[in-house]
Amino acid sequence: MRNYEGGRGYYKNGNLKDELLIDAYDNAVMKAYYPNGKLMLETNGKNGKIEGVEKHYHENGKLKMEVPYTNDEREGVLKYYNEEGEYRYEILYGVGTAANGRCANGKLLLPSMLKTLGMGEDTAVCDER
Repeated sequence: MRNYEGGRGYYKNGNLKDELLIDAYDNAVMKAYYPNGKLMLETNGKNGKIEGVEKHYHENGKLKMEVPYTNDEREGVLKYYNEEGEYRYEILYGVGTAANGRCANGKLLLPSMLKTLGMGEDTAVCDER
Protein backbone atom coordinates (compact mmCIF):
# COMPACT_ATOMS: atom_id res chain seq x y z
CA MET A 1 0.00 0.00 0.00
CA ARG A 2 1.37 3.41 -0.91
CA ASN A 3 1.49 6.43 1.31
CA TYR A 4 -1.04 9.04 0.20
CA GLU A 5 -1.98 12.32 1.83
CA GLY A 6 -3.39 15.64 0.67
CA GLY A 7 -3.54 14.76 -3.05
CA ARG A 8 0.02 13.44 -3.06
CA GLY A 9 1.47 9.92 -3.02
CA TYR A 10 4.97 9.14 -1.83
CA TYR A 11 7.56 6.43 -2.38
CA LYS A 12 8.74 4.55 0.72
CA ASN A 13 11.92 6.67 0.64
CA GLY A 14 9.78 9.81 1.06
CA ASN A 15 10.14 11.11 -2.51
CA LEU A 16 7.01 12.39 -4.25
CA LYS A 17 5.44 9.65 -6.41
CA ASP A 18 2.36 11.43 -7.77
CA GLU A 19 0.09 14.37 -7.17
CA LEU A 20 -3.42 15.30 -8.19
CA LEU A 21 -4.72 18.86 -8.23
CA ILE A 22 -8.42 19.57 -8.86
CA ASP A 23 -9.95 23.04 -9.04
CA ALA A 24 -13.51 24.23 -8.34
CA TYR A 25 -14.48 23.63 -11.99
CA ASP A 26 -13.43 19.93 -11.88
CA ASN A 27 -10.32 20.58 -13.99
CA ALA A 28 -7.54 18.25 -12.88
CA VAL A 29 -3.79 17.98 -13.35
CA MET A 30 -2.08 14.70 -12.46
CA LYS A 31 1.69 14.31 -12.33
CA ALA A 32 3.67 11.13 -11.66
CA TYR A 33 7.37 11.00 -10.86
CA TYR A 34 10.19 8.50 -11.11
CA PRO A 35 11.87 7.45 -7.83
CA ASN A 36 14.74 9.81 -8.74
CA GLY A 37 12.30 12.76 -8.60
CA LYS A 38 12.13 13.44 -12.35
CA LEU A 39 8.71 13.90 -13.97
CA MET A 40 7.36 10.69 -15.58
CA LEU A 41 3.87 11.76 -16.67
CA GLU A 42 1.69 14.84 -16.80
CA THR A 43 -1.95 14.69 -17.80
CA ASN A 44 -5.00 16.94 -17.63
CA GLY A 45 -8.58 16.00 -16.95
CA LYS A 46 -12.07 17.40 -16.98
CA ASN A 47 -15.05 15.83 -15.20
CA GLY A 48 -13.03 12.70 -14.39
CA LYS A 49 -11.84 12.10 -17.97
CA ILE A 50 -8.47 12.67 -19.63
CA GLU A 51 -8.57 15.79 -21.81
CA GLY A 52 -5.80 17.45 -23.79
CA VAL A 53 -2.23 16.33 -24.44
CA GLU A 54 -0.79 13.80 -21.99
CA LYS A 55 3.00 13.99 -21.78
CA HIS A 56 5.28 11.08 -20.86
CA TYR A 57 8.96 11.56 -20.06
CA HIS A 58 12.00 9.29 -20.11
CA GLU A 59 13.79 8.83 -16.79
CA ASN A 60 16.50 11.24 -17.98
CA GLY A 61 13.86 14.01 -18.15
CA LYS A 62 13.54 14.18 -21.95
CA LEU A 63 10.10 14.05 -23.56
CA LYS A 64 9.06 10.49 -24.49
CA MET A 65 5.50 10.80 -25.85
CA GLU A 66 2.80 13.34 -26.48
CA VAL A 67 -0.60 11.64 -26.48
CA PRO A 68 -3.68 13.70 -27.40
CA TYR A 69 -6.97 12.87 -25.67
CA THR A 70 -10.53 14.01 -26.22
CA ASN A 71 -13.15 12.89 -23.71
CA ASP A 72 -10.90 10.07 -22.35
CA GLU A 73 -10.10 8.65 -25.83
CA ARG A 74 -6.89 8.99 -27.80
CA GLU A 75 -7.66 11.28 -30.70
CA GLY A 76 -5.15 13.07 -32.91
CA VAL A 77 -1.44 12.49 -33.48
CA LEU A 78 0.64 10.63 -30.87
CA LYS A 79 4.32 11.56 -31.16
CA TYR A 80 7.17 9.45 -29.78
CA TYR A 81 10.74 10.57 -29.01
CA ASN A 82 13.76 8.44 -28.05
CA GLU A 83 15.87 8.97 -24.91
CA GLU A 84 18.03 11.52 -26.73
CA GLY A 85 14.92 13.59 -27.50
CA GLU A 86 14.89 12.75 -31.22
CA TYR A 87 11.51 12.37 -32.95
CA ARG A 88 10.99 8.69 -33.89
CA TYR A 89 7.43 8.15 -35.08
CA GLU A 90 3.83 9.29 -34.96
CA ILE A 91 0.50 7.47 -34.90
CA LEU A 92 -2.80 9.01 -35.94
CA TYR A 93 -5.74 8.11 -33.69
CA GLY A 94 -9.41 8.51 -34.53
CA VAL A 95 -11.59 8.23 -31.39
CA GLY A 96 -9.42 5.73 -29.52
CA THR A 97 -8.37 3.63 -32.52
CA ALA A 98 -4.97 3.80 -34.21
CA ALA A 99 -5.61 4.54 -37.89
CA ASN A 100 -2.08 4.78 -39.32
CA GLY A 101 1.44 5.81 -38.49
CA ARG A 102 4.73 6.98 -39.93
CA CYS A 103 8.36 6.92 -38.82
CA ALA A 104 10.50 10.05 -38.84
CA ASN A 105 12.34 8.63 -41.89
CA GLY A 106 9.05 8.45 -43.83
CA LYS A 107 8.52 4.69 -43.47
CA LEU A 108 4.85 3.79 -43.04
CA LEU A 109 3.98 1.68 -40.02
CA LEU A 110 1.99 -1.51 -40.53
CA PRO A 111 -1.33 -1.78 -38.66
CA SER A 112 0.09 -4.74 -36.69
CA MET A 113 2.81 -2.44 -35.27
CA LEU A 114 0.54 0.37 -34.11
CA LYS A 115 -0.68 -1.11 -30.81
CA THR A 116 2.82 -1.85 -29.50
CA LEU A 117 4.20 1.50 -30.66
CA GLY A 118 1.16 3.29 -29.23
CA MET A 119 2.18 2.00 -25.80
CA GLY A 120 5.49 3.85 -26.13
CA GLU A 121 7.64 0.94 -27.15
CA ASP A 122 10.65 2.22 -29.07
CA THR A 123 11.48 -0.63 -31.40
CA ALA A 124 14.04 -0.71 -34.19
CA VAL A 125 11.23 -0.82 -36.76
CA CYS A 126 11.83 2.81 -37.70
CA ASP A 127 15.58 2.25 -38.19
CA GLU A 128 15.01 0.12 -41.29
CA ARG A 129 14.12 1.51 -44.71
